Amino acid sequence: MIAASCLTLAAVHLLVWLKDRSAKANGIFAITALSTAAVAWFELALMRADTPELYETLHRWGHLAAAVFIFGLIGFTWTFLQAGRRWLGWVIVGLRLVILSLNFSPWNASFNWKSIERLETIQFLGESVSMPVGIHSTWSSLGDVTIIMLLVFVIDATASVLRRESTRTERKRAVVVGLGMIACVVIAGGSSILMHSLSAPITYLISAGFMMVVLAMGYELSNDLVKASQLTRDLQESERRNDLAAKAANLGLWMWDVNKDVIWATNSARQLYGLTGSAPGSLERFLQVVHPDDVLSVRQAIERALSDGGDFEADYRIVTSAPQEKWVHAQGQVEFDGHGTPVLLRGVSIDVTEKRESRLQLGRLQQEIVHVSRVSLMGELSASLAHELNQPLTAIMANTQAAQRFIANNQVDLDEFREILKDIVSDTTRASDVIRNVHTLVKKGEREMSPLHLNEVVAQVVQFLHCDIVGRNITLNLDLAKNLPSITGDRTQIQQVLINLLLNAFDAVGANPVPQRQVSLVTVGENEAVYIRVQDTGLGIEPEHLESLFQPFFTTKVSGMGMGLTVSRSIVEAHGGRLWAENLPGSGARLSLTLPVASR
Repeated sequence: MIAASCLTLAAVHLLVWLKDRSAKANGIFAITALSTAAVAWFELALMRADTPELYETLHRWGHLAAAVFIFGLIGFTWTFLQAGRRWLGWVIVGLRLVILSLNFSPWNASFNWKSIERLETIQFLGESVSMPVGIHSTWSSLGDVTIIMLLVFVIDATASVLRRESTRTERKRAVVVGLGMIACVVIAGGSSILMHSLSAPITYLISAGFMMVVLAMGYELSNDLVKASQLTRDLQESERRNDLAAKAANLGLWMWDVNKDVIWATNSARQLYGLTGSAPGSLERFLQVVHPDDVLSVRQAIERALSDGGDFEADYRIVTSAPQEKWVHAQGQVEFDGHGTPVLLRGVSIDVTEKRESRLQLGRLQQEIVHVSRVSLMGELSASLAHELNQPLTAIMANTQAAQRFIANNQVDLDEFREILKDIVSDTTRASDVIRNVHTLVKKGEREMSPLHLNEVVAQVVQFLHCDIVGRNITLNLDLAKNLPSITGDRTQIQQVLINLLLNAFDAVGANPVPQRQVSLVTVGENEAVYIRVQDTGLGIEPEHLESLFQPFFTTKVSGMGMGLTVSRSIVEAHGGRLWAENLPGSGARLSLTLPVASR
């Protein structure tokens, strides 16, 4: 009965271990239960032995099964209870190996018997069983020592679990398994001591003690199996809920086993990537649906996450049976084992095609607004531009008429003609520059990012506004920092921002007496950034309007559109900078912007 019970339990837990090699406690328990079944079979065979020679042979091999049981008991304590002193366990293992070597030595009948002279028959539980009569070995006390040490090992392991910060479940299993082990050692060791040391008329019944601990161990492991089964059902239910939530949010969940190269994905993820069937995929199978131009970037993102231990994040296109390409945003996190080796990459994917198209459309609309604002700005500058163009055109006309008079009067002076032509070329170049600047400012196109020196951009803007400055009797003070680091930006858009800020400053001081129409423009390089500050000596800004200035269609001008500062802030933020307004002590206001230097 003992052997049959242990074999049944061993078969169940051996199957668990074969299915999941990480379940070491189940594998060790299977070995322990098999050794208990072997001990029970040897005991039954010893009871029915009819010759001293057969008894000696069975007794020797029974010691091997008992040693395996003790080894399993120690291993189970280490793995399942996570307790037990290592050195004490290894000392017990070493002593049992010494006992096995003495057990199979040629000068002893077995470890416990120097010689067995005869067999006697005694009554045991209503049956006639064999009992040996002979000379006991002098080494028998060594076996008693190992039994005592095993008892100390088990008690200490149980106490250590109770002492440490453990859960209620851990303490309960320590008590159950510990009591089973103590009962095992007491019953098995006691019967052995009674028979070998006290020569009591009993037969071997060590397997009964072994059975006690097997039942205790099996009970706790069975609880784990029940919990695992419940956990499986809970996980399945959780997976269904997660799949429903992911489907509602258009999310696809996936997990990549790095070592096995197996990718598990929810139904939503499979539909997103156009994968058919339910079989797990591989990394190469996944990369087949990625757009060829994006495969390299996806590989690099995966390798970077695996090597650096950071998060995985990538945007890429996938090619499915649908006529339109899909844009997918994927992000995940790498999990590592105890040795720091990547084992899993868990993540989520979402279809961002519509979002990306909306973002591109928004960018196009923003460009349209910037263009409209620029054209509106040119309307405000039209008078100044007309004056700016009128000067070189008038000069060209005067020089041309002078040349015609010289020809009509036959007074051709080549040196004078050269000077006239030189002036015409110079005035034509000036007019061309004005027209080119106007064309650049109002042209419609995508942002062209290039290295810029802000002081040069400021100089161009000041030249562009020259007539406006002179016509309004504005004093523009420039304080441009030397060796100012360059930035990366769109020259035309930065010019538009500076023109907006300067024209607003000119308007702010327009009502002042001429000597007080002061506007300052300062450039400074600080902390990996470039600052531009435009300040005036006007009345300042109402405190409640400081932030409203940048809202669309808010203006304090009678004829203003309320888009200049809104567009300016949008341009500055698109360049990675910031634009803000503040009042100066006394009177006046200052608008400041900061832009990152090119190295950033």
